Amino acid sequence: MKRFKVTIESELIVELDESQFSEEWLAHFKRYFYDVEDDCSEADTPLQGHAANLATQELQGVIQGNFLEGYGNISDMGIHIGDPDVWVSRIEEDAPE
Repeated sequence: MKRFKVTIESELIVELDESQFSEEWLAHFKRYFYDVEDDCSEADTPLQGHAANLATQELQGVIQGNFLEGYGNISDMGIHIGDPDVWVSRIEEDAPE
């Protein structure tokens, strides 16, 4: 059997209503969920961290309908996530197990 390691890259637009992400809300999320800035090395601000988190959750199929744990109804939070653009960036044959 032939094994392949396929690297997929994607890009999507995440829009956030920054007025919904108050200091109080950000502190609550960090306390009861996790620090999204620590989770994403590319994030320089809490909003960037949440944008990265939301994009990852969308691509992994975690967002069910309009709800995401920690955010609630994402439309009510002023969150809009665009459709992803996905492409194959690399294929390696005989990938290790």
